[in-house]
Amino acid sequence: MKISSGLLDTGFLYPLMQQTLQMYLRGEDLTRSPLAVWGRKTLAAGRWWYGVEKLPVEQREEGIRKRLVDVVGLFEAFKKHGYINSEVTVKFDADGNLQVHDGFHRLCIMRFLGLKANVNCRVKQDFPLADTLRELNSGENLYQPTGDVRTAGWNLWRTDCLQRLNLVRHYLVGGCVL
Repeated sequence: MKISSGLLDTGFLYPLMQQTLQMYLRGEDLTRSPLAVWGRKTLAAGRWWYGVEKLPVEQREEGIRKRLVDVVGLFEAFKKHGYINSEVTVKFDADGNLQVHDGFHRLCIMRFLGLKANVNCRVKQDFPLADTLRELNSGENLYQPTGDVRTAGWNLWRTDCLQRLNLVRHYLVGGCVL
């Protein structure tokens, strides 16, 4: 699935990446960057940070430096080649909101560089469409077809949807209908 990069939220990470990339462009020491500081705080709290948490404590600074090198390498690749079709993993929360699961750095770099693209996305956790519709419609019932395989064969309350759509299409003038 492809999703516009502008629709994918990077949350709190963008300001950290923005400041870190500005430091990089000025030639400053990135071990003092907001990205590195965040990594240290996250690791000190005993949380996950890009696999660095698995390293012995005495090797974690080296892990942070390696992560910074990776981020700079990704920045340079995007600056030179634009979006390189790398995949971002997304998931849907219980309310149906799309959330980024993996790919925050890529999206932040794209935003920093002003790159807009339809990003290759893999869905890690899909929206629970069938369960939600069963709850809303008291069973496997639909007002009209969804076109989704998860609801194929369900009872339709409106069986004339295609005829209604064709009637509406007849009166459309250069527009779209959702």
